[in-house]
Amino acid sequence: MKTQLYHNSRETATLCHPVDALEPDLCDVPIKMTAEAYNRVTQWILAGNTFEKIGLRAICIHRCALRPTLPISGLFESLETGKSRILARKMICAILGWVLLGRTPDEIGRRALSAFCAIRQELSQEKTLADIGAKMGCSKQAVSKSQKNFRKKMGMRPTAGTAQRVA
Repeated sequence: MKTQLYHNSRETATLCHPVDALEPDLCDVPIKMTAEAYNRVTQWILAGNTFEKIGLRAICIHRCALRPTLPISGLFESLETGKSRILARKMICAILGWVLLGRTPDEIGRRALSAFCAIRQELSQEKTLADIGAKMGCSKQAVSKSQKNFRKKMGMRPTAGTAQRVA
């Protein structure tokens, strides 16, 4: 039997988005701007057609986020305020910091898919842990363990579908 991942519709995306977990008290506008940038970044990273390309794209975005300022165009054009730029840099560095613990671009790509699916499953075509595992070449238990480690590192509740920081 396949294990279903949580459903995170576009309507509720800002309620259980990683930027909410990092800064739950910010007003809604910077959160929405950062969420839009996050969506663009993850879609661009996952558009690589091999895990190695996904890994190289993750490295590229992480290096970009480490710069003093983010670009004001392209993937980051939705970031119109200083608060949203700071929040986006913080979020990207936190998430990709865990992803980049992989030793090779291929391993980084696999970690990226696992992490992004743990946060927002609809960003990937895979619907279940077994589907993600099949794409990654591992078991659904390995995907579950990877996602559990990611959620713990990010301070998120361990249950699927809740991307809110643990108090």
